[in-house]
Amino acid sequence: MNKIEWFNNKRMQIFSGIVAICWIVFCTAIIMYATPRNYIEQFPGGDSTYFMYIGKAMKEGRLMYEGAWDSKGPFLFFLNYIAMMINEIWGVWLIRTVFMLVFFFALYKLLMLISGNLRQSCIIMGVLMLMLSAAIGEGNLSEEYSLAMITISLYYFVQYIKKDYIEFHKIIICGILCGLTFLLRANMVITWIIFATGIFIYMIWKKQGRQLVNYIFGFAIGLIISFLPFVLYFLAKGCLVEAWYASVVFNIKYCGTSSESLFSMLMWVYHYLEKFNYIVILVVFGCIILGVLNSKKKTDKVKFFGIVFLIYIIASVAFVCMSLRRYNHYLMGLIPAMAVPGIVALKEGEVWLKNLLNQKTIVAFLSIILTIVLNVSGLDIVKDNLEHYQVISEQDNVYKQVGKYIRQNSEQSDTIYAHRMCGAVYLSSDRLSATKYFALSAVNVDDFPEMSNQLFSDLKKNEPAFIVTQDGRTSGVKTDERLNKYIAENYRLEKEFSNGIHVFGRMEE
Repeated sequence: MNKIEWFNNKRMQIFSGIVAICWIVFCTAIIMYATPRNYIEQFPGGDSTYFMYIGKAMKEGRLMYEGAWDSKGPFLFFLNYIAMMINEIWGVWLIRTVFMLVFFFALYKLLMLISGNLRQSCIIMGVLMLMLSAAIGEGNLSEEYSLAMITISLYYFVQYIKKDYIEFHKIIICGILCGLTFLLRANMVITWIIFATGIFIYMIWKKQGRQLVNYIFGFAIGLIISFLPFVLYFLAKGCLVEAWYASVVFNIKYCGTSSESLFSMLMWVYHYLEKFNYIVILVVFGCIILGVLNSKKKTDKVKFFGIVFLIYIIASVAFVCMSLRRYNHYLMGLIPAMAVPGIVALKEGEVWLKNLLNQKTIVAFLSIILTIVLNVSGLDIVKDNLEHYQVISEQDNVYKQVGKYIRQNSEQSDTIYAHRMCGAVYLSSDRLSATKYFALSAVNVDDFPEMSNQLFSDLKKNEPAFIVTQDGRTSGVKTDERLNKYIAENYRLEKEFSNGIHVFGRMEE
């Protein structure tokens, strides 16, 4: 290569790098500005305020699960704790932005590893960004934080498939990321289950025993690194059993409380994918895999991992559906699994078009136009999201009004209880809950008598200055009746707000 060719090649690399960085930042910015930046001012009634409250409670000295209870994994609460330590208003937004940048960077690296084509990679990133905008909701959810960790590991797995080798430190990283994802939500580790099993079977088949032992050892080291700090923390605080129950056992029980059918869940996933014309892409990808399996030119390894990836897609859908609840943020678990089919279908589709049209520029133009046309509905979703999260005026923000009233009529050391409501009342009032079950869970609490009994034991012991209820927010007939009786005996109605919110103050003896 002469100096002119070297210079032109270097200049093209720099240009491609700048385009990639700009696209990663653009995709991140769209997602971040299509979700709230300040939850109390823009979306106080969402699930995110549950986790923000736990982060704040930890900042004030409460313990995970013992002092503030929810059925998510401890890593989610730890992230919210870090966010609240940074800043109680925009700390969560900063943490989310970092994770989203890492996700899109890892996604870009994965797509480029497969296609080596910047334009194709940017197209699929754009489509997946639209899919994410339709599933992310208000953000600050366990599925959102898992995206970066799943995609990094998927990138390493694809590296192994291409090179038949993966560095030891990357195996350790995969173990760490698997552990942290489990500590976000246990049912999201399907990526590691499928590909680790696939690699295990393949290496046994190829009699690569010594290398397999090294991989298992490295992955185990990663898992230990991720789990050990949390296990030691819970052991030291005496709440390891409660942490395991809340983050794993309770979620298994939670899955059995829905009346949805598996068929209805599958149709829900189908309509989500069909909205972005991804059903067509998956069919094309399936046909490509079938062609690979019937090809004499493809190696056994390519054929084997083609089957593994089909299993991965099916398993990802199954794990999204396993809760039997149609929460859009569960769909985020599908997005990393959609990356490889998308880029493979686009890459092979362009090869077919080039043979048909024999003009590279026309093919590139068609792929861009077709992507835009096929994802008009996705563009509409992004537009709606960008317009949706506006700052709520104080007179319309009932949670802020309630918080202001409690703050003005209580001491900093006082506790409160908001029955079956989100964490916004606690955050806006700057008051902690009188019970670790500050919001209860989205189940019939009558079916969990230990939870109900502990709630009332905490209320009697800690005597909250205020109890807040909201019409329609129920936890179970028996538990609600018991609470109403407790309020009638010990509290008086002090103030009513819009949206059926009632504030009860404790009666003086």
